[in-house]
Amino acid sequence: MIIMDYILEIPLKNVKEECRSILNHIIKSRYNIEVEIKITKPPKVEMGDLSFECFSIAKLLSITPLEVVNEVVNSLKEVKFNFISEVYGISTGYINFKVNYTKLGELTFNAIEKLNEQYGFVKSENVRRIIIEHTSANPIRPLHIGNARNAIIGDTLYRLLKSRGHNVMRHFYIDDVGLQVAMAAYGYDKLGRPKPNEKTDEFIGLIYATVNCILEIKKLKEEIKKLKETNSNNIKLILDKLDEWINIAANLNKRNHKLFNKLLDCIERDSDPFLTINNIVKLYEERNEETVRLIREVCELSLNGFRKSLKRINIEFDSWDWESEITIWSGMINSIIEALKSTQYVYNNGALVLDTDRAAEALNIKSELKKMHIKIPPLTLIRSDGTTLYVTRDIAYSLWKFNKADMVINVIGVEQTIPQIQLKIALYLLGKKKEAENLIHYGHEMVQLGNGKMSSRKGKYITLDQIIDEAIIRSYNEIDKRSRLMTEIEKRKLAEKIGVGAIRYAFISISANKPIIFTWDRVLDFNRNSAPFIQYAYARAHSIISKSGGYERNAPVELLKEDIEQRLIVKLAEFPEVVIDATDNLRPEIIANYCNDLAESFNTFYDKCPVLTADSKLRNARLRLVNCIKIVLRNGLNILGIEAPEVM
Repeated sequence: MIIMDYILEIPLKNVKEECRSILNHIIKSRYNIEVEIKITKPPKVEMGDLSFECFSIAKLLSITPLEVVNEVVNSLKEVKFNFISEVYGISTGYINFKVNYTKLGELTFNAIEKLNEQYGFVKSENVRRIIIEHTSANPIRPLHIGNARNAIIGDTLYRLLKSRGHNVMRHFYIDDVGLQVAMAAYGYDKLGRPKPNEKTDEFIGLIYATVNCILEIKKLKEEIKKLKETNSNNIKLILDKLDEWINIAANLNKRNHKLFNKLLDCIERDSDPFLTINNIVKLYEERNEETVRLIREVCELSLNGFRKSLKRINIEFDSWDWESEITIWSGMINSIIEALKSTQYVYNNGALVLDTDRAAEALNIKSELKKMHIKIPPLTLIRSDGTTLYVTRDIAYSLWKFNKADMVINVIGVEQTIPQIQLKIALYLLGKKKEAENLIHYGHEMVQLGNGKMSSRKGKYITLDQIIDEAIIRSYNEIDKRSRLMTEIEKRKLAEKIGVGAIRYAFISISANKPIIFTWDRVLDFNRNSAPFIQYAYARAHSIISKSGGYERNAPVELLKEDIEQRLIVKLAEFPEVVIDATDNLRPEIIANYCNDLAESFNTFYDKCPVLTADSKLRNARLRLVNCIKIVLRNGLNILGIEAPEVM
């Protein structure tokens, strides 16, 4: 049975469709039943290239899986396949297939050569408008290593979905409302709104950490004074906290003595700095002209720093969304609160609270939220002082996003799981079922450094810029050892490509639901499972093609008879389905792992199979294979936002 209409974009699909069609025909005619034919990949290479399990058929017929295997394999042996060279049964209940490597190879090579930079990127039949909101760090300090994971996940999801033809927009939510940004603005104003001599986001970060530290010490001293008057036993605990903050103050003072002392003097002369900061929050929400000018100036200083840092790792945004404009000044919050108050799930206990658990039970959506046996905490919509909380404002922002998109993906840490569930429940209550179902919380775990927890309040964090700088220095040192013939400029340019690639790969190659332990030995390992390892494989493939002086484009694939060559043919054929799988399941690490596996297989091929010194016909066939590997490695790296250097 021959498939006449080949699917150029997905070579392996032709093989699977042939197997599926023939199996379906045999099973229907032999057993008079119809079952779903799932063609999968065996767990080990020795078991073949494709597999079909017979358990479901055996269960329907009340016979053993081995009986089904033997009967179906006997029928398959009578069939003349196009893309299959061998069929054999396994006693465990599987039918395995070995592909015709020549025919699959020709189909795959033709597809790669014809589609080139588009190979692997099959356009979706259901094109959607998608907003990915990611990074969205508070504009009160520089981006840190934790933000880097969020940003790289979000950007890679964007590239992945874009490759399937979706209309994808990248949004950054600017949290310009609330106490933290007001605290930074307070300090900036007290300093006389100076022009920074350092990177702008680092300058704002230092101001915020210093103001917060001075206020914490002031607050603790007042607590100690009260406790002394009441002879409380809790005084030691407060004294320990005070010691910790005094040490933090000493470090901040060391970083910028002049700034620290000026802020200390200003705060001491302010009769009630806490009230002043709260007034900044209130005046900003009321859209007071001078306060708006102050807050926006502080935010823009931070955002300019963010943009510079993100550009270094190839990340940009399509929209910068101001929380104040969308949720407060637009009046959306008021209409949302009124709509929720009209339901039976909002009560007033001084604050306005939404009973999210009772609402979820009544709406019968707990199973959809995957929280069947967990009590969901109530959501405070409005505090007793009349101010709104983050999740309340996020309801308005979500509705705003859905005016522009069919699907919204929020890349936020797993610690925000409960607030994201509360947000969904609120959307259901507002009658926004479709929006709630298409709101995806793409949670990710923390980045662990092994040397203490980061805190922007205490001014303790490793910035994204520091990570990038260190990666580039380490890459440069490695290049300097390996590539003595490069010019200084070439080394530095290459070090940047390798360093940035190493960071991106380190954060995307591990599933988002797993914590990352960040170590330089793993991030910059040139010998395995890293961006430099894959980049080196690409550069090696490019070098082979460059040195060849050209080859016959129609070189016969049947000459590629080594096991590793045949495995590479199947691997290259898999790429479009790998991209589809990664996109449909929003799992970019699948692409990273595929690229690593392809690089490993290519290195094995390089060690075992001479290319440039092989006889003429075999040389051409192997060069054709190498060129296809080069194209697929480049396409895979492009999805990951990693540059493919031609020399390493």
